[in-house]
Amino acid sequence: MERLLLFALSIFFGVFMNRFEHEAIVLKSARSGENDRILTALTLKAGKISIMAKGAQSAKCKYLLSCQPFAFSQFVLALYPKNPLMPYAISADLINPFRNLYSSVERQASACFATEAVDAVLEPEAVDSHVFMLLYHTLRLLCSMDASRASLMALAFTLKLLAICGHAPELGACLVCGAKLETYFINVDMGGILCARCAKGEGECIVSSLEAEYSYALMHMDMESLGEVYLVDEATQLKLLKVFCLFLPIQRQLRSLTSLLPE
Repeated sequence: MERLLLFALSIFFGVFMNRFEHEAIVLKSARSGENDRILTALTLKAGKISIMAKGAQSAKCKYLLSCQPFAFSQFVLALYPKNPLMPYAISADLINPFRNLYSSVERQASACFATEAVDAVLEPEAVDSHVFMLLYHTLRLLCSMDASRASLMALAFTLKLLAICGHAPELGACLVCGAKLETYFINVDMGGILCARCAKGEGECIVSSLEAEYSYALMHMDMESLGEVYLVDEATQLKLLKVFCLFLPIQRQLRSLTSLLPE
């Protein structure tokens, strides 16, 4: 009887006293064994964390919808003595599943790009409330805006993420001589635009002064205004998205980017 009581107390103090809650957006969900899933989630207060979702492969799982990519939920987590480095999901209350992201290929592709970019940029447990809010509002606006603006949202998201991370490109004038011209070379190593004379033919692509001004405006514009901003042609949006992704502080190419770019 005494051993049983001690065992019960150890469970109580080892598990239940270590429960904690986090609001989290699921960045990705990977299968683990036959019944479980490991979630990579972005939280407001603990940064990017991994969560073991026991039984999440089963249709009977009570928090199945909270384990889907993009889902925003209030998770109740607990640390178990056997694996103190990865919290287990005890329960989850779905706040917003962002269901409309699945209503079009364009919305879903841009949402996948945004979550993969955040996952690649942030180190585990790196806390950045600005990145969290940027991702949340990007997913929210992708759901409500016309699907034709999905590429614009991906471009604006990338520029704003660069600004938050301290890698915003200089787009006002030539970085070397300060010249303001009609066309520039974008040079990632230099961190912005160069005139033809200073670039000496070296750069990732050529942009017009209007494209540079357009990108600067997107970087600093309030996100709620993106639904009204003038839409440049999709080819220009994707050209700018591709080159600005090169400024991201990551060591690999984002796989989801290929689904946004034409073959």
